[in-house]
Amino acid sequence: MWLVACAGETDVPPTPAIEVADEATATLSPSVTPFPSPTQTQTASPTPTDTPTSTPTPTITPTPLPTIAAWVEAGTPVAGSGAVISSENSTQLAELARWGRGVIVDIDLSADGQWLAVAAGSAAYVHNVADLNAKPVAIEAAGNVTAVSMAPTGDKVATILRNGTLEVWQLNPVKRLFVQEGNFMRAHFSPGENGLAVIRRISGGNSFVELRDDSTGELFASHMIRFNPDFRFSPDGSLIAVWSNSESGITVYDWQNNQIAFTREEGIHPQPLDEQYEDVSYQPAVHDVVFTNEENLLLLVHEIRDYTFTTGRVEVQKAGQDKSDLLFSLGSIGLLSRATKYVCNEPVFYPSAPEPAVPHQMELSDSHQIVALRYKGPSFVGDYGEHSSVSFHRLSDGTMLYAVDEGIVDFALSPDGETWIAGLQDGRLQIRRVSDGTALESVDAYESPLLDLTISSDDQWVGAVYLDEVKVYRRDSGALSYRYPANDIAFAPDASHFALGYEDGRIELRSSRDGNLITALAAHEERVTAVHYLPSGDLLSAGFDCQLALWQTPELTPLGLLENVMVEGAWSGEQVPMRVRKFLPVVDDQIVIGLFFGGEFTAWSLSDRTVLRIPEWESSRAILAVAADGSYLAVTEYFAANLWADSPTVLNVAARTAGFSPDATLIAGGQRGYMHDQNLNGAIHLWQVPDMTLLHTSTPQTNLVTAVAFTHDGQIILSAALDGVIRLWGIP
Repeated sequence: MWLVACAGETDVPPTPAIEVADEATATLSPSVTPFPSPTQTQTASPTPTDTPTSTPTPTITPTPLPTIAAWVEAGTPVAGSGAVISSENSTQLAELARWGRGVIVDIDLSADGQWLAVAAGSAAYVHNVADLNAKPVAIEAAGNVTAVSMAPTGDKVATILRNGTLEVWQLNPVKRLFVQEGNFMRAHFSPGENGLAVIRRISGGNSFVELRDDSTGELFASHMIRFNPDFRFSPDGSLIAVWSNSESGITVYDWQNNQIAFTREEGIHPQPLDEQYEDVSYQPAVHDVVFTNEENLLLLVHEIRDYTFTTGRVEVQKAGQDKSDLLFSLGSIGLLSRATKYVCNEPVFYPSAPEPAVPHQMELSDSHQIVALRYKGPSFVGDYGEHSSVSFHRLSDGTMLYAVDEGIVDFALSPDGETWIAGLQDGRLQIRRVSDGTALESVDAYESPLLDLTISSDDQWVGAVYLDEVKVYRRDSGALSYRYPANDIAFAPDASHFALGYEDGRIELRSSRDGNLITALAAHEERVTAVHYLPSGDLLSAGFDCQLALWQTPELTPLGLLENVMVEGAWSGEQVPMRVRKFLPVVDDQIVIGLFFGGEFTAWSLSDRTVLRIPEWESSRAILAVAADGSYLAVTEYFAANLWADSPTVLNVAARTAGFSPDATLIAGGQRGYMHDQNLNGAIHLWQVPDMTLLHTSTPQTNLVTAVAFTHDGQIILSAALDGVIRLWGIP
């Protein structure tokens, strides 16, 4: 048994040596590195936290294999040559460092409930459940870890990377057992011995559910299934249920004897069609399965109407070889959250009403008396929040005991039947009581999706805007200096202080040196969506109240409002003002560009605060960046809108987000991921200006890239992605 920090064990050394097994087919070079656990945050507060310090723990010697990039801890200098990035050395651009653990995307609990594996950012982490604040062990990877599984005894971890690579690691001593390239999607250890089930996607929408040796990767058996496959082991690992999330049938295999144990062609449908959907066809689909014993299992079924949308109604069925029964049926719970609004009174979703939430996960308590269901709501344009709800029901009749609606990405019930563990999109790991859902422990150990970056003029500070907070890092060391539950941040031109915008409409000015509060003001009636300093030192702010305000700093004295843009609203003939989500750099302190939530933009003359351009809904796409001297405007590749008089030169960029070098000779851009080429996920491109010659491409295989920015000295490019990790690029 491998231990991280567990007292009472004398037969196992507390600090295992790290080895890397010989593997001729390995193409990646991961390392195993312990990471400090961030300071636990119980409640959100605008008061800045001190730079986190790590609890002293035995040092684990890292593997001698070369790493993709250094994970920077507080006080650790960012390595690099210090060379300015240019067209001449662009091919040498490399990832130098990473900040942050990243978002939680998957968790798995060992059978004894002692060890918790977490897939987050670019590493898999193993926590001792007895002390989630203790430093976990991190198994670093070349790209995002998208799935993780903990062996029943806690001695192995299986990871799947964003590019589809499968890796299995032994944890005592820590070493990689094998790596298998391919389009793997999910992995889970068998409750029995030496078994690892995986899903491997192949062409044409087909996939294989495979059973492999968990130490060597040797293939034992496989079964092909079409579209959205999934599986679940029986308690002793002798059987495995295989199904498609798009169909109602399910097959249970006896893997040891290589034969089918039993098959169900479809689920039970005793409920009559309701009047609302009486004219459309009915198609059930299995979304999860749990074995109650070796002969019976529960089916979690949701309804699809007319093969195009779901009703949200779910059924929990008991299915066996000879008999099947409906345990309970639940009506739709509707939407889990409101859509983000792009304009003041128009919700953002497609013309047709969004589908209701559907269940994606089912877990059964050891007592078999409580079933937990995790619903996931639909996504909306520009809305990166995880809309989910975990509801606990009495198994006998489906009575709901309680629900937890906090953006839970994944959860697991503890074997003791008393508690359950949740991984949240905002970075928290929680231990909750099964009986009533009370949070017994909440540890803020990970990040939330990362949306934007801003760098102070002296290059000392980096402000990172996350889905739920703002963090301020030191550029030289990656040390986390401050964190606030704010929506946006902007540094003053002299970098002496910074502005924060909050959900309640408040704006704060704080000192960069110590984080102390300088001024606070209730500036808007609703949430502040953007703050931006002008070269003069005046501050621009925008809010959900549709007010675009100008303030004199540091007193935050009001200087007036910018004229807002009136556009056609949701109803014919209705005129509504726009909401600004971001201000871009100004041209000679005379013009400022505002980006709206719908992807449109306009520009204002600051001399009289009037609009220079009315949004063009039909043709415009997005502005990505403006050169510091105002000479160039980077826009999306298919941008075809009219700008304004004397506007800068327009450069079309094949990217989703971009940033200019200080001298405007280079553009760095973040690529949207490709469905068919995982190697291009999160690619960072470097182009020469103005001919837009592609100089270099780096492929860190991250989630969607949301921000790219050069430091003012031109030596470092910082990139942000929805995986919650900040990456630093430079010349080694």
